[in-house]
Amino acid sequence: MRTLCLTIFFLFSCTSYAQVAVEKGQPAPEAGIFLTKEQAAKVIAEKQAAEQICKINQDSALERLKAKCEYEKGLLNNELSYEKSKFTEISKLRDVQDEKLYDRISDSGDNLYWFAGGIVAGAATAAAVSISIVLVINQVNP
Repeated sequence: MRTLCLTIFFLFSCTSYAQVAVEKGQPAPEAGIFLTKEQAAKVIAEKQAAEQICKINQDSALERLKAKCEYEKGLLNNELSYEKSKFTEISKLRDVQDEKLYDRISDSGDNLYWFAGGIVAGAATAAAVSISIVLVINQVNP
């Protein structure tokens, strides 16, 4: 019931229903500004044109924002695909390098010989230095 009362109130308070035809020289039924049909039509047309211009501007702004969003989305998608391909290539290069290092370490069977030779050379050098020091000390202190 309340909704019905509000609806009736808004319908009858609308300015389009409050129009009263007044002839020139006839007393006005109330105080206010009265317009001719041409003036009223001009005001209504200007109002409608302003609403349409506002709607066009709003739609244009919305389309610009959508286009900007799509453009930025495309840039981000391109950057993402670039980073994915870069990651894939780096992973492939890392795998190749790991295989080369593993092959280099595992294929050289003479590693044991190098190890043993290093120990022998180090022991011989240490012995030679020790003997040299002992000989120098014996010659200085006879």
